[in-house]
Amino acid sequence: MPPLLELIDVTRIYNEGSSSEVIAVNHVNLRIDTGRFVILMGPSGSGKTTLLMLLGGLLKPTSGTVSLLGTEISRLSEKELPYVRRRQIGFIFQGFNLFPALTAVENVEATLNVKEVRGQKAEQQAKVLLEKVGLTARMHHLPEDLSGGEKQRVAVARALAGEPPIILADEPTAALDSKTGRTIIGLLKELSQRENRLVFMVSHDNRILDYADEILYMNDGMLLSHEDEEASDRLRKQIMSSVPPPVPGWAE
Repeated sequence: MPPLLELIDVTRIYNEGSSSEVIAVNHVNLRIDTGRFVILMGPSGSGKTTLLMLLGGLLKPTSGTVSLLGTEISRLSEKELPYVRRRQIGFIFQGFNLFPALTAVENVEATLNVKEVRGQKAEQQAKVLLEKVGLTARMHHLPEDLSGGEKQRVAVARALAGEPPIILADEPTAALDSKTGRTIIGLLKELSQRENRLVFMVSHDNRILDYADEILYMNDGMLLSHEDEEASDRLRKQIMSSVPPPVPGWAE
């Protein structure tokens, strides 16, 4: 059986052939199965977010292949890709990306509508999802009336809409205090274990490492090699020296 997600020799180049060419992702190979909580770490500009966008079908590789359950999504047309993203992938962004004029429950409903769940069914499912993330009492509030942690909970609920097998998260704890961040990470960890989903998170926050089933490191567009232990150790130390030190109590 093919892995849930697979990258084979994937490279992504911005402004290819110009004087400002940037190799954001450089010949990356990766296989990930379901039921895993994977964290990708690295300094700013290392290519983490570009890799996440490639995994989610938001970008196409310059070369190489990206596959989801054996289907090569990197070769799908722009008409076919949205269907795959709606059905298979939930996104959590650092900036929340909530609709300011919609309440929490309406924000989740809007995502369900895109996934062809509408009306009373969408409303009921949205309420269940917000209950799952502990936001029952605040579901009828607008984003401006929610705290950062509450907005992130709405974003998590929205990512779960339609029960996608893959959750991709881009720095979901960056703007959160330690207590709220611990709650969000604990929720995502539980999702990977209880509901057998793949949670793939990009971060430069080493406070969350104890939650991971697997930690990947990236620098200069390259993924840490697991075969060359000496090179791996040097790169790991370089990356970890650039991220904040642990905060006591984060992973208690």
